[in-house]
Amino acid sequence: MSRTFTSSGDVVSSELPGGRAVKYVLIGPFDQLPQAWPALFTWCDSQGLQLEGAFWQIYAPTAAHPAEQETILYALLA
Repeated sequence: MSRTFTSSGDVVSSELPGGRAVKYVLIGPFDQLPQAWPALFTWCDSQGLQLEGAFWQIYAPTAAHPAEQETILYALLA
């Protein structure tokens, strides 16, 4: 969205941080998320990348089959 809006229940207006970020695309069911974040952090460490501390996820439209679900993980770099 290009503007803020009034929060409604679990839907809240927020702003993503600016700057460089790393991206990890998880293809598979949501129950793989607990393993995806550590994989991203380990890769960043192996590349000598320092994390700023802001992290977020973007969910693709729900796939017909959980194995095809896409979730994009982002981590802001310091």
